[in-house]
Amino acid sequence: QISHQAAHEWTTGNLEVGGEQMDLPSMPARPDRPILVDKIEDGGPVNLSKELQILHSLAHIELGAVDNYWDTIARFSPEEYNLPR
Repeated sequence: QISHQAAHEWTTGNLEVGGEQMDLPSMPARPDRPILVDKIEDGGPVNLSKELQILHSLAHIELGAVDNYWDTIARFSPEEYNLPR
């Protein structure tokens, strides 16, 4: 829901973004040590299909893509870099 609202504000020119006035972290927020779970082997107590394993991997990839998307919006002024709205 927040992303949809921000997208609307972006396309209407009402989202303040980019520039040095923003106090941004150098990296996206991540825990120091992510919670790790034991690898699930084929035939284990919880047997995920290969399709679900691939879907899980894609979810991690998308998380990185979304982080990069928001980082670009926050760091780069559309006027200074001639970015489309």
